[in-house]
Parts: sequence; C-alpha cells; structure tokens
Amino acid sequence: MSDIKLSVALDEVSAADFAKYADKTLTVCSGNYKLKVALVECVERPKSTGYDAKRTAFRLIFRSEEAEPHPLLDNPSYNCMITELDIEDIGPVLINRIMRPIEFGPGIYLQVSFN
Repeated sequence: MSDIKLSVALDEVSAADFAKYADKTLTVCSGNYKLKVALVECVERPKSTGYDAKRTAFRLIFRSEEAEPHPLLDNPSYNCMITELDIEDIGPVLINRIMRPIEFGPGIYLQVSFN
C-alpha cells in the first residue's frame, strides 16, 4: 500500500501555478525519501493538450545538486509529491530522470509532464 497522499486535482494544476517557482528550491518526496530540487523550466505544451482538457499541458524540469547515491536517484522514474508550494502539495506525479538538457549546466535533471 502506498503512503503517498492525494492532493489537488492534477487536471486543475497549470503552468502558471509553477511559474513563480522558477529557480526556487522545492522538494520531491516519495515514501520516506526527500530530494531538494530547483525548478529550471516550466513550459506549456499546447500540442500535447487533449481536446477536452481543462488546462494546457505543460512540462516541468528540475535540477538537483544532490550527490549520488541518493535513493530517489537510483531509479529512472518514481511516483512522488512536489512540496514546499504555497498551494497544496502536488501529486502523486510520475517524475523521470532525464539527460541534462544542452542549455543547462551540470546537475541531475528530473522531468514531470502534465498532459
């Protein structure tokens, strides 16, 4: 049984809810593990939006400066909550470890897509 609690409806969360957190530190949590991350990109993706969607699809990219090994960096993807927001915690969401985008500096990069 998962210990992840539910938050606000994910189809009601928008890119605007996250834009103000650009370059700010947030936390992603899964089970008893926490990882500090900085939001480095928040981009709307209108071509990924369903015709009956309540909001435009968007993508978040986070950077972690955490030294490996870290339990949340051992897996390529996992369900997590995004915390330290002035709205409710967001999740559970699927977060994926990705290769470093060419426009960003060194670090460990994670992505969440809201389609």
